[in-house]
Amino acid sequence: MLSACGRAAIVFNGEIYNHKELRKRLLARGYQFQTTSDTEAILNAYLEYGHDCVDQLRGMFSFALWDRERQELLLARDRVGIKPLYYAFDEQRLVFGSELNAVMASQLIETVLDPQAIDDFFAYGAIRAPRSIFRDVRKCKAGHRLVIKRLPRGILALTTQSYWRLPARQSETALPYQEAKHELERLLLESVKIRLMSEVPLGAFLSGGIDSSALVWLMSRASAARVKTYSIGFSEEAYSELPIARAVAERFGTDHQEEIVSADAVAALPSVLSAHGEPFADPSSIPTWYVSQMARKYVTVILSGDGGDELFAGYARYITIAKERARLQRLPAWMCNAVSWFGSILPVESRNWNLFRRAGLNTCEAYALFRTNFNPLMRRNLYTPEMAATIDMAHTAVIHENIENHDNTTNHLSLPMAADFLTYLPDDVLTKVDRMSMAHSLEARVPLLDHLLVEFMQTLPISYLFRPDRTKHILRDIIEPHLPAKVMTHRKQGFSVPLNLWFRRELQSDLRDAIESPVYRTAGIFNLDYLNRLFELHQSQRYDLSWQLWQVLIFSRWYHEQRTQMM
Repeated sequence: MLSACGRAAIVFNGEIYNHKELRKRLLARGYQFQTTSDTEAILNAYLEYGHDCVDQLRGMFSFALWDRERQELLLARDRVGIKPLYYAFDEQRLVFGSELNAVMASQLIETVLDPQAIDDFFAYGAIRAPRSIFRDVRKCKAGHRLVIKRLPRGILALTTQSYWRLPARQSETALPYQEAKHELERLLLESVKIRLMSEVPLGAFLSGGIDSSALVWLMSRASAARVKTYSIGFSEEAYSELPIARAVAERFGTDHQEEIVSADAVAALPSVLSAHGEPFADPSSIPTWYVSQMARKYVTVILSGDGGDELFAGYARYITIAKERARLQRLPAWMCNAVSWFGSILPVESRNWNLFRRAGLNTCEAYALFRTNFNPLMRRNLYTPEMAATIDMAHTAVIHENIENHDNTTNHLSLPMAADFLTYLPDDVLTKVDRMSMAHSLEARVPLLDHLLVEFMQTLPISYLFRPDRTKHILRDIIEPHLPAKVMTHRKQGFSVPLNLWFRRELQSDLRDAIESPVYRTAGIFNLDYLNRLFELHQSQRYDLSWQLWQVLIFSRWYHEQRTQMM
């Protein structure tokens, strides 16, 4: 879209929820509008505020805006990282897009793999910004903007700027708990209301967990229309939350649809990997693909409860890490080091290796190790010596640069929560939701990640969010009177996929074929003997290595698809 004055042009992916208010302010300052769209509101906001226009936007976005007068391009990504932005840059050219596939389709970028990105993938299951799987392509980090200026003789210069940071967690607050509850409920309801504005059919993902159930409750309050909900379950009943989701749907009288996923659902892997563009091993991509496909039959916009675990301290691992850090704090340093040394003599595939080794690390380092699938020694065994020599594993272990700046407390959970919000949330959770929904032309909105809500939550002490053996304390207090009791008491599962069972049954031959594939046999990257060892250890049931083997399968399938496209 061109601005009315012809000075600026924009391409934009996302949704600006405060564009009507922004439009009123800009009209009062004399700006002309040719449409009622949020896209034009960004254009005029740029003309008024320059690069700081991003500070005026409430919503999810990535955009590129060309200023003809200044001969510069502004690229920006929303604060939390809901919408993606890839780019490749040198002094002669810039290529950018919302998908890695779009950038690579330019055929201007070499398909050279980034060894550090490969290590990222096998450590965490996803490649963290600013890296991508290809050496010459980068991701704009959440809350960042890029300014590209055209200099004399056609030279391009790029500057990266952070325009928003997750505020530091406060250890104390002047807001009493009951007042905090009321303000949180108000912000939640407001966030849902502004995301219900739509000219097309709208619904919600309903997993049966606390976040999506709370979202449906809020939607039922904010809208006079009957809420539409969509759920996916598994044929293995122990992994399925359909009965819980169904109880929530019945409580609020929603128009509810559900489907069952089995191991046959892996047939969607080529499409899933194509939508991601790079290796991505969160297995919940599979059910997210299918629930998006189902929802798109009925609606065009979907509300999702993603972000609640990071915002409200909802992961079960927070209970584990909090107890672990508290125990270690009571021990003398020499004893912690002794525990860590004992871990070093255990088999590296054992969960206890990871547990004991964490004893000698600080909170940031310990949580980085806690979050890895292939720990550092497993990854050294996984790669050929030549490949290992190209990787800085210490860099992979850094969850986030300067993460200490996000902590004004002594609580053991503050740093892990910040780490998840700044890395796992944008690089895994939001990546999955965006790619799987957009692959079906379904727009996913995430009310729990409104930046005003996020900033408010950072003013609350951890004690408001988390109690021993009780996650999401303040959110539970708000919603418990309104939801079926079973929602509050059942063990959290989300879209947990029964990989352990699948690899010992339906997917066993698929995994064997993956290990025998060219990327593991002939690419000079991996140690085939170690891959075979992992397979045998899992099949013998000595260790559950299903997450690691899923990554092995995913990387093989992705590499095969890439080679097929390049031929």
